[in-house]
Amino acid sequence: KMDTAYILHCQKNSYTKSLTTKVVQCKEGEKGTWEVILQDTVIFPEGGGQPCDKGTIDSIAVVSCLRKNGAAVHITETPIEEGKEVTVSVDWNRRWDHMQQHTGQHLITALASNLFGWKTVSWNLGVERCSIDLACAQILPEQLAKLEEALNDAILARNKVTHSLYTRDSPELQQVYSRGIPEDVKGEVRVVSIGGIDQNTCCGTHVKDTGDLQFVKLLYSEKFKANTKLWFVAGNRVGKHLSVAMNLEKQLQLKLQSPPAGFLEKLDEVQQKLKNSTQANKELIQELACVKGKELRAKILAEGTKFLCHHRNDATPDYTSAFLISLSGQEIAKKGKQPPLALPCTVLLTTGDENGEEGGTVFLAGEEKLVAEAEAKVSELLAAKGRANKGEYRGKAGSLKNLKKIQEEIEKLVGAY
Repeated sequence: KMDTAYILHCQKNSYTKSLTTKVVQCKEGEKGTWEVILQDTVIFPEGGGQPCDKGTIDSIAVVSCLRKNGAAVHITETPIEEGKEVTVSVDWNRRWDHMQQHTGQHLITALASNLFGWKTVSWNLGVERCSIDLACAQILPEQLAKLEEALNDAILARNKVTHSLYTRDSPELQQVYSRGIPEDVKGEVRVVSIGGIDQNTCCGTHVKDTGDLQFVKLLYSEKFKANTKLWFVAGNRVGKHLSVAMNLEKQLQLKLQSPPAGFLEKLDEVQQKLKNSTQANKELIQELACVKGKELRAKILAEGTKFLCHHRNDATPDYTSAFLISLSGQEIAKKGKQPPLALPCTVLLTTGDENGEEGGTVFLAGEEKLVAEAEAKVSELLAAKGRANKGEYRGKAGSLKNLKKIQEEIEKLVGAY
């Protein structure tokens, strides 16, 4: 006689939505939760790559369900009296979705192996889409199409999905595909069969025949480590995925003013326009920086200024680079390497919002000893991270609220030198 003590009602009949049973045990769990074990349940505990079901015990929500020592442990936020007769109900929409995705995975795994010899390494039942890691280098478009056609032919054939139990030493079990049996699974081993297509050890919930899958859509594949990850949706998810795609297509048509067949061409045009405008903007910024740099250089040389503070809230890296080159009396090199800066005095150049906490950038150039001495003050007053090297300090300021103070401190150092 086979011991079926560890086979739950949800595994025997995955279509049962509620069940009258008794509370066997209720003990306090972690973080204010309670662990409830029932005589039997329609709520599937997490396992076999399938997330757990959710539902209720009477009116008390089951927020999770785990498998411990072969038993289904229902996690609730309220204790339930031991020995009490209760009605346990499953969140049917979640269950139906998981059944479709899980059986879909079995069918993909079997046909990928039968048609191409690709073995399943692992799989994931995601919230929106599922994935299977297959032991193959790549999946060609024609292979993907052939696999999808075979899947949906199998669905139309309404192959029966059945469950069997075998003792661990059963000769039949040795012929069944398995990626391993968890150590805490006790008693007989459950095998799920899909017609004459597949036999696989599995503890999960499944549809009664492939017709209930409705449809399987293979979305795309991508390289993942040494394997290939195949993304798919099954059943009701196909319709939801199509609705999302159609809504996005409609929005893109309005934005791009183009039918779907012209999307790529339109996007190429948009990218080219963006590239051109970015380049034009860069050139304007550099032109502005050069004008400012030349203006201040002339003033410094005319007045014999020893120290220059220059700050811009909106300065970009293109601006600061062009400004310093122009302040050095140079032109921006069109080709080759830009010559070293030759600034006319000690320069403190900062960018960012001096009234905010977002910080900005700091550039200080002058005599090597002066810059080295100023480094500690810049780090302290501006919460800056950077380093001094050969008379130049470049860094990022955590805050510019003390900008005036650091300008005053560096001006004192310039006077001392």
